[in-house]
Amino acid sequence: MSILTLSLATSTPLSSNPSLSAFPLSLPQLLSCSNLGIELLKHINPGQSISEQPLDASIKLLIPVIAQRPAGTPTDRLTFAELATLIENASIFLRRLPVVSFEAYQTPGKSTAGVFGHQYILVGVLCPRPPSHTDADPLTYIRLDMFRTGGALEGPCVLTAKAADDRAALAPPQDWRTSRFALAEGRDPAGGPSLDALAGLLRIVDARVARVGYGLLGRNCIWMNDVVLFSTLRRFADHWRANAVLEPEGTLRRYLDGEIGALAAVLETTVRDGTVRWITNVSATAMRWMQTVATGRSEDRFMMHDDEVADVVGKWTGFEPAVRPV
Repeated sequence: MSILTLSLATSTPLSSNPSLSAFPLSLPQLLSCSNLGIELLKHINPGQSISEQPLDASIKLLIPVIAQRPAGTPTDRLTFAELATLIENASIFLRRLPVVSFEAYQTPGKSTAGVFGHQYILVGVLCPRPPSHTDADPLTYIRLDMFRTGGALEGPCVLTAKAADDRAALAPPQDWRTSRFALAEGRDPAGGPSLDALAGLLRIVDARVARVGYGLLGRNCIWMNDVVLFSTLRRFADHWRANAVLEPEGTLRRYLDGEIGALAAVLETTVRDGTVRWITNVSATAMRWMQTVATGRSEDRFMMHDDEVADVVGKWTGFEPAVRPV
């Protein structure tokens, strides 16, 4: 089970609690079957075993957020807003857990603009493990997705987060990993992103789609991947430059060093054919420029790719630092 498990079985039926009868998750005791969750529950109500715990306080915390959950959201995962709420109200220990890897994936097939497969991000969180833990992988993974919730190519969408200790459960082998940056073995996570920093980034991304929704040629899963990946690289550039394994090395290092922009970097990692890459670069730049002009200075305006990264980085402040768990 995940250390940051976002959906777990409960011994108490949800319907037995009238205040939570409309709670949409089928597995509501969100953190109670993981080591991290047990520590959180002890913090909420010291001295009681899990079996003696009243309804997890984190669920009560989520009720106002759940009311805003978009229709069509899968019940086996949280929205960005729900996950951010849980993290922001957790203990300092949990909020300071290091986020040590970011991976971008693309699924087989053509689901976005008829060209690319669906894209998503896999985030690795360094979590404490009990002495009995035998898995060589010390990370819990959180998968970040953006889906449209209706049949239309423009309209409502949802940003979701789902966690597991088993990476293959979230990123199947058939999916193509287009890029990755991760803390190198033996390096200190200090100076990199924390779980609290991740919550802040989710808030920023969520705010950008909350009013305008999904757009086939606008804000979609490709847009989400680009914003999360390249904003994180830029926000913690010194940390990743000195301490990370970068894949592909040349492309991501040139981005970190300012030699290429975000659009060029993402196309180098996702489009193998050079001619197609050039055409896509030209058309994507022209499309984004037209969108930028059309939306002007509105609150939901589009920005050129690197301008948007800079805007996200400028707003991404006020989070707890990463501290290696002991």
